[in-house]
Amino acid sequence: MNIGIRIKLFIQTCYKSQLFFAKQVDIDPTYLNRIINNRHSPGVDILSKFNLAGVSLDWLLNGTGSMYSTNSEGEKLKKTVSDSNKITRNDTNNRVISWICENYDNLENFCKIFQIEFNKSYNIIYEIAMPDLEYLEILNEAGCNIKWLHTGQGSRFGNNPAGTILKMKSKNIHVNINLKKC
Repeated sequence: MNIGIRIKLFIQTCYKSQLFFAKQVDIDPTYLNRIINNRHSPGVDILSKFNLAGVSLDWLLNGTGSMYSTNSEGEKLKKTVSDSNKITRNDTNNRVISWICENYDNLENFCKIFQIEFNKSYNIIYEIAMPDLEYLEILNEAGCNIKWLHTGQGSRFGNNPAGTILKMKSKNIHVNINLKKC
């Protein structure tokens, strides 16, 4: 994945519109489009504007760490995205996006962890009306409650080991596991 794809993912996750994002960071929309399509590399001044808008430069440039910067705008965006009521797509896809961002920080991390092709995952979430059965199985394995995903009712976390760990993490419960050799 390159800078163009990452900034596009960030915009679609947090700002929904390239034009709106370009206005927020005070750059020409055509120039932003060239960055997204890898026709231009952003300079230090543009990277600084992206960072102030909430994107982590480490993630943008290297694909490591959180999508969100640690500044106040990044923290605010992360909270907003995890709140599914503030996302304007269909309810199931809203919950998928919200759940992934809340528990795995961003789609790229989720895809790396579960060895899913990024483009396939991106298309399912942003371009297809409903996740297919294979994708639902991956979400379930990742700890997502599929009933909640479809209805919005019940716990967000599946009744499996991954779901239990994520639920404990969300409640800031830290567990130390000591394995002793017999």
